[in-house]
Amino acid sequence: MPVPAVAQIKDVHEQVNKVGQVLFFVSQFYPDSINAAAMTDQMLKDFVSKLDPHSSYIPAAEVRALSEPLEGNFEGVGIEFTLLADTLVVVNPVAGGPSDLVGIKADDRIVEVDGVPISSPQLNNQKVFDLLRGPKGTRVALTVVRKGEPERIVFHVTRDKIPIHSVDAAYWAAPGIMYVKINKFAMTTQDEFIDVFKGLSQMPEGLILDVQGNGGGYMGAALFLAEQFL
Repeated sequence: MPVPAVAQIKDVHEQVNKVGQVLFFVSQFYPDSINAAAMTDQMLKDFVSKLDPHSSYIPAAEVRALSEPLEGNFEGVGIEFTLLADTLVVVNPVAGGPSDLVGIKADDRIVEVDGVPISSPQLNNQKVFDLLRGPKGTRVALTVVRKGEPERIVFHVTRDKIPIHSVDAAYWAAPGIMYVKINKFAMTTQDEFIDVFKGLSQMPEGLILDVQGNGGGYMGAALFLAEQFL
């Protein structure tokens, strides 16, 4: 193993030990009780968020809720989102979902829920789930800041079941050329992609695979698609 790699591993171990020692001393000698797990999660969130705007640490408690849009139906307003500078930003509204139907768009910033401001350093994924998800038929008012619009826009959204669809569109773009748009890499992506070609009377000579606005998802689903062209 190259010396720089060994030195880097040693440095990582030293930093991990440093964090462990601080947690130990705080837990033993701080006069009030602390939640070591919550403190560690927050520390890791802060650490990873400094890497770049697209990197984040997700605690185990939030993983299941984040995975629901990739694995099966859930009830809510139907948006894919990210947290940027303490603000809830819409990555994509789910096609045909409640938010899409009322006109919420990608890059909209949701700043209030039912009239209550939500942008703050304490905003996290779990708080967003708690605010936006709920039983089918319940209503929620989302106040949005949209680029190019001078005034805030209030959307009244009725929560509903949010179906999982990876393939937004599939059609012949030109003779022999198939166009397929994929909005996410979910549990169903592989089957949906295969089904597109099962229904064809002839295989295309070329394929336009559109992943503009794709919110990401499971690496395995993305690798499956990549392998079809290698």
